[in-house]
Amino acid sequence: MVLIVLSTAASPASAAVAHRLNTVLDPITIAPGTPEDSYLASLSGVLAQRDVPARPHRIAYTIDLTEVADLVELGFEGIQDVIVAAAAEEDPCQLRGTIFHCLRTGVRPAAGWVIMLGSFSVTPTSNARSGDGGQITVTARVDEGPITTSTSQVRIGESVDLATLNKEKVSAAPGRAVRVSPRVRNVGTAPVRGAVLGIWADRKLIDTDASNCFYSYQIFCVFDTALAPGRTYALATPLVLRTPADAAAGSRADVGLSWLTPALWEDQKKILHGLQGKPGRGTALRLVPAAGAAEVPQVDVDGDNDQGLVQLTVAGSRRPALAISAPAVTLAPGRTATVRFGITNRGPGTLYPTLFGNTALSTWLTLPKGVTVAKADKRCYPEFARSEWSCHQGDAALPAGHATTFVFRLTAAKGFTGASARVEVRDAWLDGARVLRIGVSAGGAGGGLPVSGPTAWPGLLLVVLGAVLLRVGRRAR
Repeated sequence: MVLIVLSTAASPASAAVAHRLNTVLDPITIAPGTPEDSYLASLSGVLAQRDVPARPHRIAYTIDLTEVADLVELGFEGIQDVIVAAAAEEDPCQLRGTIFHCLRTGVRPAAGWVIMLGSFSVTPTSNARSGDGGQITVTARVDEGPITTSTSQVRIGESVDLATLNKEKVSAAPGRAVRVSPRVRNVGTAPVRGAVLGIWADRKLIDTDASNCFYSYQIFCVFDTALAPGRTYALATPLVLRTPADAAAGSRADVGLSWLTPALWEDQKKILHGLQGKPGRGTALRLVPAAGAAEVPQVDVDGDNDQGLVQLTVAGSRRPALAISAPAVTLAPGRTATVRFGITNRGPGTLYPTLFGNTALSTWLTLPKGVTVAKADKRCYPEFARSEWSCHQGDAALPAGHATTFVFRLTAAKGFTGASARVEVRDAWLDGARVLRIGVSAGGAGGGLPVSGPTAWPGLLLVVLGAVLLRVGRRAR
C-alpha cells in the first residue's frame, strides 16, 4: 500500500512540461521459507508537476534486482489501475537477467498525479539467511523527460507468528462507550521482540488517547513488550469505543485490528511517508512490560491469522425513516428539463457514512432509451455506456430532517414518446425488502414519498414515473 498526499496547485499546460516521475517501491522485509505468492510489493509513481488536463503518456522504467538476486525473486503480478485511466498491456514488464524492463503507453495519471506501475510477488531464495539485505534500484522516464532513480530496502528477517484473538460483536447506545481489549498470541516458536497494534477505524470512534499510539487515518499503538512463545497478551487498559450522541440506531462500524512486528512497522512508516499520525497525550497503553532491543528484523510468516475484527453497533430499536423525493417530470421531444431526486432522513438519528459503513447511501439514475444527460450533478458518475449514473452521498453526515438531493439536466430525443421509471431505496441493514408500486402519469405530480411497510427503514419503494428511471440504493462497502 502506498499513501500519497497531493498538492492542489495547478501546473502549466502539460504539453509544455518535461515530466519528472518520482517512484516508490514498497520496502521488503521477508523471512526465509515465506510461501510463494504470499508477499506483494507495490510500485507507484507521482509526477513532480501536475498534468492538467491529464493526457496519455509513455512510461519506461526498470527494476534492478542485481544486488539482491541471491536473496529474493520478484514476479510481475499486474497493475492495479483502480483509479488510473490507462491503456491495457498484457505484460508490460519483462525480466532480462536480473533487471525488469517495463513499458506502459497511453497512461493518464489519476488526478493528474499518480501512476500505478505494478504489483510484484516476492519470494525468498534458498540462499536467503536472516540478517541478509540489500537494495533494489528503480529508474523511470515519462515521455522524453528526465530519468529518475530511487531505491528500496530488502531485509531478510527471522520467522515469527502473531495471531489476534479478537472476533467479537459489541454495541453501545448513542453517546455511550464500550470497552474492548485487543489480544494477541505468539503462536510461533521464537520470542517476539515488541509488537504494534493497528486499529482500522475512524478516529472519532476511538475514545482512547495514549502517548504510544499514533493517530491519523488509522491508529498504530507501539509496544516494546517481549512476547514469549505460546503466551497470550492483552491491553492492560481496554480500548474505549464511543458512538456519537445522535448516531442512528442500527449504525454499524467494523473496527479492524492487526498486529505487526516492529520491523514491519518500520516498513509501514516508510510507505506512509512520515504520515503515520501524531502521538497521543494520555497514559501509554501496556501489554506486559519487558525490555527488548531489536537485532535481526522479525517477520510474521502467517498473515492470515493476525487480523481481527470488532463489530460495533449503535444500540436501539428505532431506526430512522427515509423519504424519497422523485417528482415526475415532462420531457418535451428535443428539449431539456431539470430533474431533482434524493432522500430525506426523517429521523431519529444522524447517518454518519464515514463512521458506519452501512449508513452510506448511493443513488443510481438509469435513463430510458431516448433520454440523455446534458449536465450531471458533480457527485454523480456514468456507469454503463452513460445510460446509468451512480450518485454518492459523500462523507457528509445526514442529520434528521436533512436531505441529499441530486440535480440533472436531461434531454429527450426528438422521437421520444415517454417511458416508465421507478425509485427504490434498498434495505441497507436487513436482508429482504418491502415493495410498493404507485402509478403516476407522465407529467403528473410527484413528491416526497415515505418508505412504507413493516420494515419502515430503509425498505424498498418502486414508483412508476413518466420520463426517467431512478434507482436509489446503498453501495456495498
